[in-house]
Amino acid sequence: MLNQNNLPMAQIYHFKKSSRDKKSDYDTSYAFRTYTGWLHLNKMATKLTEFDDYIEVELEDWYLSNDNKNIDQAIKRRLTCEKLQDSYLSYKQKKMTKKERIDKILKESHLIINEATGTDITKSKKEEARRESKKKLKELKDLDPVIYERVKVAFDG
Repeated sequence: MLNQNNLPMAQIYHFKKSSRDKKSDYDTSYAFRTYTGWLHLNKMATKLTEFDDYIEVELEDWYLSNDNKNIDQAIKRRLTCEKLQDSYLSYKQKKMTKKERIDKILKESHLIINEATGTDITKSKKEEARRESKKKLKELKDLDPVIYERVKVAFDG
C-alpha cells in the first residue's frame, strides 16, 4: 500500500488477544491461532502493541506486497490477517450488544423506582414498584452474574 507520496506504508490489523499464542512463537516469528491452523508473522516485519482486549498488529508493506517472489504466501497472509481482524470485530460487536442490553435493563429498573418516589405516592405503590424493579434486575442474572450481584447488594442495602 502506498501513501500520497508513493512511499510504502504499514498495514494495521486488530486481533483478539486470545488468538495470540506466545508458546508457539519461533525466534523469528510471532504465532497466532486461526480457524484453519496457524499464522506466523515475521518479527522483523511486525510490530505488536497490546491493549486491554486486543492486539494491534502493524505489518510492513514489503511483507504483504504482491511484487515479491512468494506472491501466493503474501496473498494468503493478507487474507488470514483480514479474517483474524473480522473475528475480533464481530467479537467486539457482540460484547457491545451485551453492554447495551445491561444498560437498558438498569435504566428501566431505575425508571420504575423513580416513578414511585415522592411524598404523594402510597406505601403499597412503592412496594409494588420495588417488586417490579427487582423482577427487571433478575434478567441480569443470566446476562452478567457479576453485575447482578453488585446491583443486588446495592438494592437490598
